[in-house]
Amino acid sequence: METSRHRYNARGVRRGDCLSLKADPEIKVVICTGQADTEGAGLAIERHFRGKGYRAAGFDLSPGTLRLIKAGHIQFTIDQQPYIQGYYPVIQLALYCRYGNPPVEHRCRRIRDFRRHVDRFWH
Repeated sequence: METSRHRYNARGVRRGDCLSLKADPEIKVVICTGQADTEGAGLAIERHFRGKGYRAAGFDLSPGTLRLIKAGHIQFTIDQQPYIQGYYPVIQLALYCRYGNPPVEHRCRRIRDFRRHVDRFWH
């Protein structure tokens, strides 16, 4: 497993991912950790590896990522929710420790066949 060293922007990541994918033809899946590398991997697949069985997935949403999902170059992404994943659990823990209030469950919705529903997220 190799980590992309081109993390500055999507176009820089695209160039780095393209070089990595060309250097090792056994790599067929790119797993990304943020917006720039998710979009960059999709751009690399769109431009240089279209229709050759490559897949990408990652985190965060952007208009470019949504376009690449709709086009089929990125399979899915996870939109992070900092309030729900960070701040809210800490507040719940503090309320539980201070006052004995039990935490409240918060469910995040999963969308199956995300590519078909991308238009719901365009703004």
